[in-house]
This record gives sequence, structure tokens and C-alpha cells, in this order.
Amino acid sequence: RAIVRDPNCFLFDEPLSRLDVELRQTMRGQIKEVLQGLSKATVIVTHDQLEALTMADRIAIMKDGLIEQVGSPHEVFAKPANAFVASFIGTPQMNLLEADLKTFADGTADMTVAGINLAILTDAAVARLQPGKVTIGVRPRAFTATDTGDRGTISAQAELIEPMGAETLIHARTAAGADIRVVVTRSQRVKVGEALNLRPDPRQTHIFDGAGKAVRS
Repeated sequence: RAIVRDPNCFLFDEPLSRLDVELRQTMRGQIKEVLQGLSKATVIVTHDQLEALTMADRIAIMKDGLIEQVGSPHEVFAKPANAFVASFIGTPQMNLLEADLKTFADGTADMTVAGINLAILTDAAVARLQPGKVTIGVRPRAFTATDTGDRGTISAQAELIEPMGAETLIHARTAAGADIRVVVTRSQRVKVGEALNLRPDPRQTHIFDGAGKAVRS
């Protein structure tokens, strides 16, 4: 009925919240196809991040009535403005680990993460920070499990295994008690209790300052 009246814009308020998973997936595609054909401005209000990422051209992420970040789905996923956006967007949720920044030189930050000394390549903007408390963010798929540990890896133990079909979600814990989520391929067999050496991908490692704001050039 709204389409027939040819409005200037559309407002959808949780349009798919009452549908089951299978129907929701179908309707997401159908609604997006219809809206692209109409070429009308559309505002969709949703708590479902997958709905926002798949249907929107631009996303505004809000907290307590304030906009935290506006950007394309790729921008808010790959370059979150702060720790809240980083933890809100992405499934499984991004790992946010408290760290103590020691020094930064030649593009490498030396820090202590969960009681482990870690050296990792980071954005040059980290040089602006004073030594002290920061937070590093690493998505579960941005870790690589290696056979041996070094200054570029975080040691942890597998506590829980969740098969997800093509991938496996591992819940691991460091000796200091920090919880880390890691996603590996189905072919990579990991057992509960197994020791893991986790290497974060420097290109997908985010640094947040003491206020939770992303540090990047």
C-alpha cells in the first residue's frame, strides 16, 4: 500500500523481527530487490546487525540515543570508530583485550596482553599514544593458530569447541584468564584442553585508546 502512494521515502521499523530464520533470509533479499528498483530513500530501524549489513548502503550505529558511527557496511566492519562499534558489528563478536602499551618503534608496538608480552605491527598513529592502558581488538577469523609460539603470538588453551558447519568456533582462555574467540576451518582439528598459539593478523588488529576511540591514521 505504501508503494502505491509513491512516497518520497520509506521507514521500516524492525520489518523482519517476527519471522523465522529461513523466511527472514528470503525476505531480506526480496525487500532489497524491491527497494533498489524503486530508487527511494529508505530508513530501516533494526537491532539485527546482519539485517543492517546486508540491506543497507549506509549504516548509523547508535548507543544511548547518540550516533557512534556512520558509514558503509564495509567501513563500520573493517574500520570501527570505537570499541563499542567494534564489539557490536560482527559475528562472532570481536575480541577486545586489555593491553599495556610499552613502546612503539619502526611500526611495531610492544605491549603486554593478558599477561603475555606481544610485539605486533600496528598503525603508525599508535606513535601518538603515551605508554599505558589500551585495548586491542581482533576478530575471531583474524587469528592464525601456529605450531610454535613467539613474541607475535598469544598463548591460550581451548576450553570449548562449537562446530558451525564449514567453520569451528573455539573458546580459548589465556593463563591470565582472558577469554578469546577463534574461528578456524572445519578441517583444522582442535580438542578441548589443547594448547594454542594464536597469531593476530596485523592488518586486522585494531588499537583503541583509553577512552575506547580507534587509533588509526
